Amino acid sequence: MKKKLFSVLVALTTIFSANAQSLKQPNTDWFELTRKDGVIFWVKRQECSIVETQKPLQYALLRIENTNADKKQLSFNFGIQYTDVCSGCDDFSENHVDLSIAGNTSSEGDCTFENHLLTRLIYNPNHQHGRTFVNEIITNLTIK
Repeated sequence: MKKKLFSVLVALTTIFSANAQSLKQPNTDWFELTRKDGVIFWVKRQECSIVETQKPLQYALLRIENTNADKKQLSFNFGIQYTDVCSGCDDFSENHVDLSIAGNTSSEGDCTFENHLLTRLIYNPNHQHGRTFVNEIITNLTIK
């Protein structure tokens, strides 16, 4: 009986420890944000080291996949929703993106920032007071 109870306790501790770890780490898997007219918007959260002496910053990286055979012209805002505001959600935002994507290809942001329009800062742990992140959002989307 004691062996069974001990085994159950070890199993539960392992499960809860794994869950606690995953809550602290950013999501490194792509998940679908939205899709329209054969264009799929994927997002993932990733820490990017910018300055060696500072903690890594957390970014939202966008991947756009055109599943159509023909080229598409995209116009949208890559917004970040916080509890008190949506950053980059309105049409006159600096996070407005106009992008052409060839058929059956994809384009994505990463920590090199070469495609900086597809990369958004979510959280800077080096600042004491930051906003509370909710999620990423695509607004004002048109596809031609």
